[in-house]
Amino acid sequence: MKLIVENFISDEKCEELITHYIWNSSFAFRHGDTYPINMPLVSGVTNKIENIAKLLDPRAKLSLCQIVKWPVKSKMNQHLDPEGDLFAAIVYLNDNYIGGETCFEGDSACKPETGKLIMFSNSKISHSVNQVVEGTRYTLALWFVRD
Repeated sequence: MKLIVENFISDEKCEELITHYIWNSSFAFRHGDTYPINMPLVSGVTNKIENIAKLLDPRAKLSLCQIVKWPVKSKMNQHLDPEGDLFAAIVYLNDNYIGGETCFEGDSACKPETGKLIMFSNSKISHSVNQVVEGTRYTLALWFVRD
């Protein structure tokens, strides 16, 4: 299963999440903030994504939510997430960088666009992130398991 929703959240909300990350977290690649589900800053977004996940599988439960900063040269090789994972969701928080496309095995790269949501079966669909060549990529990443 793979789902793409254009303009899932507003540019303003994306900017708010990036600003929060810049002021409140470390800058190491893949070490984003982990938020409680009820944190007001992200709860509206996570609730919308969790509702989609529950339509796809009523047992879906949000297990982790992070804002991730991807600096120049960062990438993720092709992989499958652990078997216990049900879905992953990625919201692009910006698109003013070069590279950093999300790729799925046997499919074309997904063009980053601010506010776009990608949700997919991360333990069944092999995926990767192309190297960020210029600029900084920010994403809101969520992982779902079965309750």
